[in-house]
Amino acid sequence: MIDGFVKVGVTSCKINVCDVFGNAQRIIKSSQESLVQGVKLLVFPELCITGASCGDMFLQPSLQNKALEALEVIKDNTQTLDMVIVVGLPIAKLGKLYNCTVLLHRGNILGVVPKQNTLSQSRWFCEGWHENSDILINGLIFPFGGSLLFSCENLPQFTIGVEIGDDAYALPSVACHHAIAGATVIVNPCAVAEIADVSYKLLNEKKVVSSLLSVAYLVSSADSSESTTDCVYSGRKIITQLGEVLAEGEVFGKTLVASEIDVQDILAKRTNKPNACTSYRTVSFSLELKDTVLTKNLSSTPFECTDDINSLCENILKTQSAGLEKRILHTRSKSIVIGVSGGLDSTLALLVMARAVDNINMDRKNIIAVTMPCFGTTPRTKSNAEIIANQLGTTFKCVDIKDAVTLNFKDIGHDITVLNTTYENAQARERTQVLMGIAGTTNGFVVGTGDLSELCLGWATFNGDHMSMYSVNAGIPKTLIRSIVRYEAQRVQDALLSSSLLDVLDTPVSPELLPTIQGVQEQKTEDLVGPYELHDFFIYHALYNKFPPRKVYRLANLAFKETYRAETILKWLKVFYARFFSQQFKRNCLPDGVQVFDFSISPRGGLCMPSDATSNVWLQELDEL
Repeated sequence: MIDGFVKVGVTSCKINVCDVFGNAQRIIKSSQESLVQGVKLLVFPELCITGASCGDMFLQPSLQNKALEALEVIKDNTQTLDMVIVVGLPIAKLGKLYNCTVLLHRGNILGVVPKQNTLSQSRWFCEGWHENSDILINGLIFPFGGSLLFSCENLPQFTIGVEIGDDAYALPSVACHHAIAGATVIVNPCAVAEIADVSYKLLNEKKVVSSLLSVAYLVSSADSSESTTDCVYSGRKIITQLGEVLAEGEVFGKTLVASEIDVQDILAKRTNKPNACTSYRTVSFSLELKDTVLTKNLSSTPFECTDDINSLCENILKTQSAGLEKRILHTRSKSIVIGVSGGLDSTLALLVMARAVDNINMDRKNIIAVTMPCFGTTPRTKSNAEIIANQLGTTFKCVDIKDAVTLNFKDIGHDITVLNTTYENAQARERTQVLMGIAGTTNGFVVGTGDLSELCLGWATFNGDHMSMYSVNAGIPKTLIRSIVRYEAQRVQDALLSSSLLDVLDTPVSPELLPTIQGVQEQKTEDLVGPYELHDFFIYHALYNKFPPRKVYRLANLAFKETYRAETILKWLKVFYARFFSQQFKRNCLPDGVQVFDFSISPRGGLCMPSDATSNVWLQELDEL
């Protein structure tokens, strides 16, 4: 449960209809076995103590009374189990019978939730209600009602809401009310008869619900040990979180289905805050905080978590080009200017520009692609820049800036043999000046090429490559830029263009600001600031998910266990936090740019952060690991 991970399970042990004490023993045994596997929340099917297919036997006081006694047996035999157990049984209150779900913890009843939507069971059960009251069970009083939430004291993000079977189909659903009130986990004990298309519908319904409500959603359905008089129950078990299926049981399977949910991730993805619902009552419980063993695969490229990477790339390209089209039309520009280096970022920006001008019927010759070789430019990158610009049909210019930069060194009194930050930044700023000048003389504007990864790390020269009139890559991490360029290389029909795009992918990332050695550029960005695949992983989990450093480090070790040593990951994670904080002043004056994910580092409604905030708290947490 440390770091927000909670192992949850859904199960359906064999039951005999109306055999309440036999069913209780099987529930106890299943609970004990689940705890051994680390499960902290275990959900049994609807009415599991009696069976969901008792029919008119539900109305028999004998069955009702014995079911309550069986509940007491379960209570007494689960006192040592540090887990929340969800079971179901019929309970009478004030002359009415309710289809109830009971939550147990360490031999105590936390609360009783009646089913709200009982239209299909109205012959036996009354509808529950949202108002909360109390109920007397076996001589003790417990919370009762449809508006109950169950929250863990030492992990408050772990808050459970219950909807039972058809409650999911109320308008709005019971789960919707729970999520608005603050539930992060919805459990649905149900009894779903197996019909031809139930699998597809049920699975997709719960994926959608967990995504729309930003919750984890657990389904435990009655199995084939129920009565088969008129239908068969198949014991469907589903665990979803934020639209992703974490685990799904086999049809007619009776084994436990378990997975780890991440309640911190759930809250990070929520776009709305819980309402203060006065009708809701929260019941607290406490679980021992232990490390949850993570069994699910964790992607090392979280920005690319999709089954269809090509569709993702195409959608991003359309988003980038649509933003640029609007800016061209709004400014009535006659040209758009870009500095092309033969590197990844400028290559993608140029591809986006070609799409944009095509979409607004503008001649590609109005794209002015400028390469500006200087002390560190290699023949390889210069050649790729020229080939790609020419094959796309743009206007290509080559402006050698060595003399201008040398004169600048003379003006500011800098020794050209001193290869320091001044030496490098002078080149970046001269390139920006050239681009701005060309844009001014052609009634156009400069398109920026900097990406999300560089901007988070501050890997840009202030008022150099940091500045433009519109930035098309600002919302895209470096690793994803690779995938998009590769997608375009596979898509284009021009063999020479495709070959050059693939060569760009094979070229080490470098600002090419230091002199070459025998024509080879030894300055490699990832040697200086760290691997971009690590930094993009850090960006996603530290900024998007807002996870603390300890958890980011833990997840990175899991995702990159075959690639990087733990000390290497820790080293670059410290670099990430240190640079992210110290370079905020650059992000606070970024030009307009395209957002493509749910979060942004734009100072205009994206990342609101002071330029002089310190990283001490975050780095100290890493030092204590």
